[in-house]
Amino acid sequence: MNSKMMRLLGGWRSGPRTLLALGGLALGGAACAEWTNGDELSLDTESDELVCSGAGCTCSPTFGIGFVQGSDGTGTVPNFELVVPHTGGGFSAYYRNNATTSLVSTPTWFGPKKVGSADVNGISMLENSSGGNLEVIAVQGSSLVHYYRNQSTKDWSSGTTVATGVTGQPGIVQAKLSPGNFEVVVPLASGGLAHYWRDNSVASHPWSSGTTFATGRTYSAVSVVESNFGTNRLEVIARSGSTLYSMYRRDDRSWTTPAEIRVDNNQAISATGVHQFIQGKSGTKGNFELVVPLSSGGLRHYYRDNDDSAYPWKTSATWVDPINAYSAAGVIWSDYDNLEVVGRRSADGSLASFYYNGGWVRHGKDASGSTVWAGSVFGGEPCCDPATKGQWSDPLYAGAIGIHAALLRTGKVLLFGFTDDADQGYSEVFDPATGQASLPSGTQPHAFCSGHAFLSDGRLWVAGGHNDPHVKGSHRFDPSSSTWASLTDMTLGRWYPTLTRLDGGSVLAISGTTKTGRISSTKPVNSSWQTLNTAGTLSARNDVPEPFTSDGRPIQLYPFVYQLPDGKVFVHSGRGSRLLTTSNNTWSATQYTTQYANSRTYPGYGSSVLLPLSPTDSYRARVMLIGGGGAVSNAATSDPNDTPIPATATTELLDLGAASPAWAYKASMSYARVLNTAVLLPDGKVFVVGGSARGSSDHATVPVMTPEIYNPSNDTWTKMCPMRVARLYHSTALLLPDARVLTAGRDHAFNELPYKWPERRVEIFTPPYLLSGNARPVIQSVASTASYGQSISVTLSSAVAATGIGSAMLMSPGSVTHGFDQSQRAVKLAITGQSGSTLTLTAPPNGKVAPPGYYMLFVVSTQGVPSVAKFIKLQ
Repeated sequence: MNSKMMRLLGGWRSGPRTLLALGGLALGGAACAEWTNGDELSLDTESDELVCSGAGCTCSPTFGIGFVQGSDGTGTVPNFELVVPHTGGGFSAYYRNNATTSLVSTPTWFGPKKVGSADVNGISMLENSSGGNLEVIAVQGSSLVHYYRNQSTKDWSSGTTVATGVTGQPGIVQAKLSPGNFEVVVPLASGGLAHYWRDNSVASHPWSSGTTFATGRTYSAVSVVESNFGTNRLEVIARSGSTLYSMYRRDDRSWTTPAEIRVDNNQAISATGVHQFIQGKSGTKGNFELVVPLSSGGLRHYYRDNDDSAYPWKTSATWVDPINAYSAAGVIWSDYDNLEVVGRRSADGSLASFYYNGGWVRHGKDASGSTVWAGSVFGGEPCCDPATKGQWSDPLYAGAIGIHAALLRTGKVLLFGFTDDADQGYSEVFDPATGQASLPSGTQPHAFCSGHAFLSDGRLWVAGGHNDPHVKGSHRFDPSSSTWASLTDMTLGRWYPTLTRLDGGSVLAISGTTKTGRISSTKPVNSSWQTLNTAGTLSARNDVPEPFTSDGRPIQLYPFVYQLPDGKVFVHSGRGSRLLTTSNNTWSATQYTTQYANSRTYPGYGSSVLLPLSPTDSYRARVMLIGGGGAVSNAATSDPNDTPIPATATTELLDLGAASPAWAYKASMSYARVLNTAVLLPDGKVFVVGGSARGSSDHATVPVMTPEIYNPSNDTWTKMCPMRVARLYHSTALLLPDARVLTAGRDHAFNELPYKWPERRVEIFTPPYLLSGNARPVIQSVASTASYGQSISVTLSSAVAATGIGSAMLMSPGSVTHGFDQSQRAVKLAITGQSGSTLTLTAPPNGKVAPPGYYMLFVVSTQGVPSVAKFIKLQ
């Protein structure tokens, strides 16, 4: 990532929420970022997504499908067009090439093409009878949004908001009579269904609200057709709970009362997910054809006999696929004179297609030649059980791009980076409790590329930055007043330094280049360390003994640094680790070299944690390295050849309490990842999130959407539910006081298409320990300060008595950038007394084990459920 300003997009100048556009790319805050210049790379690292079964399984039941036969194609039969919500936000468009002579034996489905970045759930599509545009209606959060694909250019539009207060899966049809208005029916979040329509007789194509109907219950999914039983007769089937209801709009525009659909001999349908129905060609009047994901599994086909005056619903003789569970279905009557179905499988989010030919037959192969019956075909939203795999919140807008993130002792999160033009620094304070962001006071520093860590008084020291004069900048953020303050500039610049709190409460700064850019003869590393105390006084510079590693290299950028319990400072850079004694400014004689042949620090960085320190083993220090890149370039300029370099799934551990410490491989992750972030959890495990399957800084295009949790006690990794927002270069993650994990960031200036937009959304992950159904401890009271070696008395609620507490943990608020949390630390506390709802703990013995400052105190039940933390100041 050197010469960053050389890669900015044309010198734009704007505020952080302004929508910008360049060709087919839109860059903005909550707005959608369109990518229209090529097919998206497939997420080839996650073909074995999470299998979910049982009562606790949730499979995004309104994550729908839009399926039509369009007019494009080179064969006698036009192509099929498909849209599905995308795991990384927005939706993906596919097509089936019907010019292929053998639809079963050759690849037929192609894509995806990524559209937008907002959080699409329900989605429906038609092809406009006037001009051939594909028209998509989608539910994004609580908004109903319209997109279209230009038939001539094949470019997708930005989304236009039609309405708010909606939910679930919408349905859309085009009226048969001129001018062919669009008719949409969608569930309302407050209950009932709403009708909206677009007037296609007016050049501006205005949307209008129609009637609210079917009130009295809430619905999750809707399918709508215009039948041939009257003029503009809209027929609707909507799901509420597991029940399907039918209704239609009369000629006077009033709606009938919803009637439950029962089949055969008055049998109920136990539905789930997203159904779809059409009016087909069977019978003289055209039967209704309905495909439904069933709660018991499989897709079932039903039809309404429209030649019978009683209009009975009947069950098809055969299942579409009784073997697999499905959460969504799309159905058309194709030019092959068949019913064609695409279903989304619950097990892995894949899409499988079928057609009816006296029985349901699998149909087609994917671009790799695999049959759709055999496995994953398209990217989708995998299903998983929150009780064992956790759960992601809907993404929230946080204002600033979270290139840098720090948890304040107020419980809020400081996010900072730069504005859309990257010429100015920008920050906001995000409140996870409310989802709201606010501007801090003081002058916004341009602290992008800085290092940062908390002083013992809870204020954040931010050292360094990007480009002159910011690279020498020194700033301090006060959580109590939400205010930035500028300190005296440093003598030499620090671009990509690491900051670490020491046992005395001051913060050490080390590394970084003196000028912006990767290490070179004109941009040498700042081979010194110095400290800042709470008074704002910067110590003299102490030259770091060189070289750092035996191969003659100086300290690299953004090294992994920890205060150790024996008083030394651990520094890892490239492949080497050394111990620094600050009192005499000397390195240990021993260099510890990793097993992995490539650097795990910048620019192909992985992540690192100091595993929780515990009094039961005399606070034995164990450092872990997680993931990283391949042999990336260390040239003065960014090397595009870094893009295809595979990441590593390997991890390593250095046990500094061993008789002969040495880096040793531990269990590998499920996925290779570079540019990832690791977060310590209150139960002693490690949450690893984000990154790319290949590439390096500036060059990463294969996001790993599935996070993992590492258990140090048995050296195992467990996959969690995938996130919605791709977190690549310049993304962050940190632990919140409520024991959830916040993820943020990914900028527009130093990422590649299709992920090149300013990502201001945050997602919050709830680990499975909060979704297990087990009781959660509640800290009713604890002193706001604690002294080293002294007792800490904690009063708990009666819901989980002291005898139900298995552990207690002090966790330092995080301060993270570029994959490494420079303030993260976890220290277990000895439980020395239990009496009813009173728990007695013993504070750490000294500042070497736990440097003075603010910590989150978690108590964890014997079943592994952590409390909401209380902030205490250790002194």
